[in-house]
Amino acid sequence: MGAATPLVIAWPVWNFFPVFLLWFEVWGARMDATSVWLHNINIDRTLNRLGTYVDPRKRATLLKFLIEEEDQLGAEPDQLDRAARRAHEGKARINRTLAIVEGLIDSGLMDLERFSKAMEVLSTLRDSQTLIEERHKRISSECLNGGK
Repeated sequence: MGAATPLVIAWPVWNFFPVFLLWFEVWGARMDATSVWLHNINIDRTLNRLGTYVDPRKRATLLKFLIEEEDQLGAEPDQLDRAARRAHEGKARINRTLAIVEGLIDSGLMDLERFSKAMEVLSTLRDSQTLIEERHKRISSECLNGGK
């Protein structure tokens, strides 16, 4: 048997350009969707962590991060759904925290120092709830006005 000759197909580089553009558009869209997904995950994690820090500097940093993450997202209908869910979850988060504080007070386990820290955490949760509800109203308004 003779040596196999390599198969060479002459395909000009310019024929590849439309395929490259299509690939880039698909990849770019996937990156945007991934970025949106990451921002949403970061927002949800931040909201869940806000009630776990007693240090006011850490809570302030988390609130700042929350605002920055939300500013990265647009006012699309799926963001409206997420904002509505976050507003609902935020109210439940505040109610759970209040129930825990009331339970500790009722059982005599909450001294003045702990009560003060608990109220600071609760205040931060309420601040984040205000931000979430304002974002929900803003997205709702933008979606109703056609994104303008």
